[in-house]
Amino acid sequence: MTALELLLSKYRPFEGNRLNMVIDANAQTSGIDGSSRSLSSAADRALLKHLRSISSLIVTDAATAAAEHYRPSKFAPIQIWSKSSNFRGFSNISADAEHQQLTVKHTDDLHLAVAEATLLSRHLLFETGPTVSALLAEANLIDELCLTVTGLSNDSEARQLALNFAQRLGLADMSIVESSQLDNSFFFVMR
Repeated sequence: MTALELLLSKYRPFEGNRLNMVIDANAQTSGIDGSSRSLSSAADRALLKHLRSISSLIVTDAATAAAEHYRPSKFAPIQIWSKSSNFRGFSNISADAEHQQLTVKHTDDLHLAVAEATLLSRHLLFETGPTVSALLAEANLIDELCLTVTGLSNDSEARQLALNFAQRLGLADMSIVESSQLDNSFFFVMR
């Protein structure tokens, strides 16, 4: 088993609301290009694909979808949420032979939106930016945080940064239940 396969084997299907994020050594969620791509390592990108493959519904916000140039996924349907209905050029895309559907959804009420998403799937993967993630945390709608920390070489610094970032999101009650290091990145699972 390769180091990457070992890392991915630690992430299993999760019944509940899983949030996946990546941060750099300064706790930033986006790099100079405005997306997470410049922060992300090859292992982190592989983890994202893996988490998508074991989820039944992917949820993001319109700002994140625009910054990350979202397209339909081959793994699971994607919903793009917006409180203002400004979907930044995104519209519904039907599933085809290779990709799952992508839908846009007006979300005035996060509790209701999550409840409706839960009716579609109990294996939700949130790929939201810090603003929406903090709102989800404030509403107690996040069960697990998968956080990748890049740009640090010291495990204790990465661990402290992960805990501080979780606290900043409003997830201070979560603790690290799993940690790994690969490709100059630290991978934390918090519940």
